Amino acid sequence: LSAELAGGDLRRKKAAIEGLRKLGTDAAIEPLSNALTDPDSRIRVEAIHALAEIGGDNTIAALAGASADEDAWVRQEASYALGWIGGDFAIQQLKVLLRDADQKVRGAAILGFGEIGGHESVAALSVLLRDEDLSTRVNVVDALGEIGGDAARPYLEEALNDANEIVRERVTEYLEDTSGTEP
Repeated sequence: LSAELAGGDLRRKKAAIEGLRKLGTDAAIEPLSNALTDPDSRIRVEAIHALAEIGGDNTIAALAGASADEDAWVRQEASYALGWIGGDFAIQQLKVLLRDADQKVRGAAILGFGEIGGHESVAALSVLLRDEDLSTRVNVVDALGEIGGDAARPYLEEALNDANEIVRERVTEYLEDTSGTEP
């Protein structure tokens, strides 16, 4: 599979990635990590998905490298994958991705924090509730709503004062879902 991944055509490379994904062991991580340097972004994204499915601490370093890829789509998919896997190192990488120039990458990093949850995710997200970009604020509300609990609630309540009606409506939905009454 490694040879196909290194030198095959697109179809063969995708088949090799699928085979490595199904293998699902640490032995698959190195060839999948190597695929993250393939010139074709479709191969890099397929490798990210396979690494995310394998999961574990051994995949995080490879995904961290992909989070610095020149292609925004690859960085976006790496952000999602880091959120799925979680852990301290993933959180640190997602903090970097919150400052990415591409809005979709930032949005994926925000949603990654929503997947991970916890106080550190809430702290990283809370400062973005005042971002000038509406989609960023909506993504933050969605992530905080996903995290829920006492850590996220004060920030959701703060967002009830947002200037935009969409943000306020979204917050109201999350707060109603968690309390059963209107905020």
